[in-house]
Amino acid sequence: MPAYLREVLDTEEQFTPSTHYQAIPDTALPYAWFHRSGVDKERDANGNVCNRTDRFAFEIIARDDVEASLDAFELLLEAIEDHELGDWLIQFVEVDDADDDYQFQSIGENQPDFVHAYEVVVYSVPLAPIN
Repeated sequence: MPAYLREVLDTEEQFTPSTHYQAIPDTALPYAWFHRSGVDKERDANGNVCNRTDRFAFEIIARDDVEASLDAFELLLEAIEDHELGDWLIQFVEVDDADDDYQFQSIGENQPDFVHAYEVVVYSVPLAPIN
């Protein structure tokens, strides 16, 4: 899932920041950094995974306002709904602003002028019927 999210964001011209997963980049601004904050697997009575929920924290860091990139970010992630990823069908993507008390992890003491954090939740179901 993380590789797919990164690919979606990095191949779209409307989203200009480079995208990095887990490793905090040592790169020029703007950039987007994200990590998985959780995964839940709901199982049926037979122990088969019937629903999967992946949670991610995204940070977008820039020197200037990148409002157009923020709009593109939300649209791009919501557009992956109904896409197949391996044995899974992405049913729904929830993109929300992070809580007010969110602690940025990808910036140091010299905070850039523009920072924004999102919570992204991806809901998936298996493509193959569960026996």
